[in-house]
Amino acid sequence: MLFRSPAAPSAALDTTVQLKNQSRESIFSIHVSPVASDKWGPDLLGSDVLLPGKEFTLQPPVSQGCRYDVMVEYESGKKQERRDQNFCELVEIDFDGRVR
Repeated sequence: MLFRSPAAPSAALDTTVQLKNQSRESIFSIHVSPVASDKWGPDLLGSDVLLPGKEFTLQPPVSQGCRYDVMVEYESGKKQERRDQNFCELVEIDFDGRVR
C-alpha cells in the first residue's frame, strides 16, 4: 500500500485510489462500501475483468467520507477483502490473491 503525502490543511479531500491486481488470476468483480454500511456496493467492473498486473481506479464520493471496505472476487470464486481503508490517505491498494 502506498500513502499520500501529508496534505496542507486547505487541500480538498481526495478519495481516488488505485486498486492493483498483484495476484496470478483475474479479478471478476470489485465492490466498495462505506465502513458504516452492511451491504456491498455494485460491481464496479461490470462485464470487464481486471487481469493480473493491471490496475483499476476507485473513486468513491467524498461526501460519504474517507473510510471504505473493499472486496474483490477472483476468477476461481474466492474473495478477498480490505476493511476500514482510509481512501483520503491511501494512493493504492494491492490485492495479492492470498485469502487469510
